[in-house]
Amino acid sequence: MKAINKVLGLIAVSSLFACSNEEIMTPVIDAETNSPTEYPIQLSGGCTATTRAAITDDGSNEIKGIAVWGLAKDAMQENTSPQGIKWFSNNIENATCCIMRNVKANVISNSVEWDDPNARYYYPVTHFYRYEFYANYPYTTDVTYTETSAVANYTIDGTNDLLWGRATSDSPYAWSAKYFRVNGGQTLSNRPNIKLEHLLTRLVFFVQPGPKVEIPGATEDELDFEAASSMMVDTLQICNAYTNLAVKIADFNNLDMGISSRVTRRTGDTDTLYLKNAAGEIVSPIQVPQRPSLKAQWGESIMLFPSYEYVVRLVLHDSTGRKYVSEIPLTLSNLSTGFERGKSYNITITVHGPTSVTSAAKLTPWEELDGPELVL
Repeated sequence: MKAINKVLGLIAVSSLFACSNEEIMTPVIDAETNSPTEYPIQLSGGCTATTRAAITDDGSNEIKGIAVWGLAKDAMQENTSPQGIKWFSNNIENATCCIMRNVKANVISNSVEWDDPNARYYYPVTHFYRYEFYANYPYTTDVTYTETSAVANYTIDGTNDLLWGRATSDSPYAWSAKYFRVNGGQTLSNRPNIKLEHLLTRLVFFVQPGPKVEIPGATEDELDFEAASSMMVDTLQICNAYTNLAVKIADFNNLDMGISSRVTRRTGDTDTLYLKNAAGEIVSPIQVPQRPSLKAQWGESIMLFPSYEYVVRLVLHDSTGRKYVSEIPLTLSNLSTGFERGKSYNITITVHGPTSVTSAAKLTPWEELDGPELVL
């Protein structure tokens, strides 16, 4: 016996360098006013969808555990003798190239709040550099550094997105204390805004029955789905998932790197990822619905490294307990670019009932031909 299954893709995330993440910068105090001469760093940020591979977005825009970086972009015009920019150097002349390094924070209602409520960071009062801010999610201490770059290393399991964002400005003083002095002080509208973007592809799975016999033009009521609706789909696996990934947070030699180039594979090895539920456990089996109009969403979505093709393995069983395994390549027939980062694809699994293996046999008569003569 065999199960006939159709899967259709439908378009619908230790270093000795200076500027450690534990360092809290002390503001410069004005001797006359006895108040800080620098503005505390306040950021805003947001993401267009939840970071969890969730079935639905709850619209809360709350992201726990991002990493924030404040790095020099270039020299200000007032800086007549700029030092070379080396973000992660121990040299004293590079001390202000990095004002925040891998600082853990949370996005709460579009505002970035430091994970340590006692932490205070300040925009530089000097006129050396212009700055920009970066963020990545989830927070990790597994970061590879050079003096002018930072790369976060991740091993994904399909349940969480990878995010990256940047706040930059063409202002001649961005982002320094003078920027806010000449722009009317620090307001919500002029603070750096980090827009976090998805780096992975999201697949969302649905299950529906297929008819015992295809009848073109027939309505749902005219088709037989009884065999299909007796089936259970036990597990779903992605067999060729790249799980060891690197996110290029910032590279001074390629500041304007495209978003699609930010995430890369660390190795060419692949692993098998299972469809899971909201608790991160392998999803429970699902009964195939009785009619296509009752198509059911199954489990959480899976977050994957963008690829041209995924191999989906489905394990099913029928009412007698017989198991069936199908491996199907999943591609987009109407797109040549493959599955893209930042896009969510609805995948419909159409399950047909098992069909008995039958065959017929017929004996072919001998074909008579004249052969060579034997001459004695």
